[in-house]
Amino acid sequence: KTKKPRIAIYTETKWAFGRIANALKKYSKLFDIDIYEWSNSITPTQIANLQYDLIYATVWDGCRLIESFQPKIKNKVIFSGHGLVDFIKLKFQTMETIDINHQQIDNFIVDSQLIEWMKNRKMGFSVVSHQLFNLFISSYGFLPNQNIYLTQCGVDDEIFQPGESFYN
Repeated sequence: KTKKPRIAIYTETKWAFGRIANALKKYSKLFDIDIYEWSNSITPTQIANLQYDLIYATVWDGCRLIESFQPKIKNKVIFSGHGLVDFIKLKFQTMETIDINHQQIDNFIVDSQLIEWMKNRKMGFSVVSHQLFNLFISSYGFLPNQNIYLTQCGVDDEIFQPGESFYN
């Protein structure tokens, strides 16, 4: 019997991503999926020391924490981004939360070390909005479907039409 790939999902389970992860775990026939709650079940250090084929963190800082404890697994850890503030609110080196203002958000000013880290990942990262996708491409030169992927959560009428794609 072929062994199923093992996937860990490191998330806030009360968010939509947690509900999606639980559905994936429940219905997946191709993967063994474990879900870890940020707030109470496991630390990034513990996840980094477990044997997984892929670890998905729902934010970049969770991904970076896991990698920092076990650098040899960096090509097995991926993440997604959800809003502009996610990429602006922390210093890359220290992971300190910083005070931000509307100008930084409006101008999408991201720590240059974070940009460099994201560009040098073997596996890209995904974002869940056209706005973030377009800003990373236009402001920081990310390459679509190489460094950055657009993964919509929810219905986007431009790309998802269940009447046409699901039933035909």
